Amino acid sequence: MLKPDAYASLVPTRYRFCAVPGCDVVYFAEDGSHVLTRSDLVVRVGIKETEAPRPICYCLGYSVEDMIEEIRLTGRTTVPDRIRSILETEGCHCETANPQGSCCLGTALAVAEQLTPQA
Repeated sequence: MLKPDAYASLVPTRYRFCAVPGCDVVYFAEDGSHVLTRSDLVVRVGIKETEAPRPICYCLGYSVEDMIEEIRLTGRTTVPDRIRSILETEGCHCETANPQGSCCLGTALAVAEQLTPQA
């Protein structure tokens, strides 16, 4: 997911993902020796983006905008259900496709809850 020059700048240490939405840092070295920002990646980091497209599921290509459109048309989103179904039948490759390095289902569920009108 890193641009070639960012990959070449890596230092031999453990990196963590920064999940703070307003922060430009995506990865940081545990020992504080190095940071990688959004501009160092070749993919958009959904939780860091404020403009479309804001990726949610990197395996299946779903975005926040897909969820918004589905809610506009039907009053709800089925994106989390579709992700769950794929996880159960085929699995995913979130560890390598998602900049967070983890499954996107939790993020999809949280976004769906934020976007869905409450009755």
